[in-house]
Amino acid sequence: MKQYLLIGLVLGSLNSFALSERFKVKDNNRKGDAYLYWGWNRSSYTDSDIQFTGNDYDFSLGNVVAKDRQTPFDAGIYFHPKLVSIPQYNARIGYFFSDHCEISIGADHMKYVVVEDQKVTMNGNVGSSNSRFEGEYINSERVLSKDFLTFEHTDGLNYINVSFKRYDDVLQYKKFRLGVSEGVEVGGVIPKTNVTLMGKQRHDEFNWAGYGISGLGAVTLRIYNHFFIQSEIKAGFIDLGAVRTTVDTSDKARHNFFFFQGNILFGFSVSLNKKVKAVDAGDGL
Repeated sequence: MKQYLLIGLVLGSLNSFALSERFKVKDNNRKGDAYLYWGWNRSSYTDSDIQFTGNDYDFSLGNVVAKDRQTPFDAGIYFHPKLVSIPQYNARIGYFFSDHCEISIGADHMKYVVVEDQKVTMNGNVGSSNSRFEGEYINSERVLSKDFLTFEHTDGLNYINVSFKRYDDVLQYKKFRLGVSEGVEVGGVIPKTNVTLMGKQRHDEFNWAGYGISGLGAVTLRIYNHFFIQSEIKAGFIDLGAVRTTVDTSDKARHNFFFFQGNILFGFSVSLNKKVKAVDAGDGL
């Protein structure tokens, strides 16, 4: 949380600069720019109540704690073309349709791991086909041991979204520009969930499980107008209403939670307008 607060203070300070004409960049010409970026995230999640339903059971687990699982840094993994999707990453491609406004589509690959052996409250019922856990549960304490439940969106918690943002350059020094942006995102969540529930055979395929909505703020250092480094904070809500848990299509889980991200991103941009002008000039000759 300290890193989120620090980035938030930086964003607030830079926005104050942006309001001052003395520091405002006069030639913020971004219309027609296209960009792409790749980077990595650390994520955190609020506790959630998870509901499990099937042919012979219907129960909920209260205040379940989960965390992310970022891959320890290893250049051989983070920069290997075949392995770059293993860490928690963010990827995006976008376009400025005006000098200050952009639209983009991207993927936030987070990982959501329910902490093992934690104690939760269980309510509901489990039928005789699951004899080891059969019974009626009313505010019963349950330890999330491996023989009862493992629950992970580790391949991962994939938030595919469309973003609308406003961007402003606030400081410039020679070929370097510092800018701030803020915006909103909305999209679907397509997890590949690793669940072992009461010994049942798991379902290990991607499925459209719900939706997400989020807001973000970012600080961007642009270098020679083509390269940039971006630090981003993001907060949002995810609602997963149809998570596949086993090979039986009737077995589902549902839960929702808020999430927070801190991201570091590296990107490249190009002006499509300049490219078109260059083509037109060549045609004139």
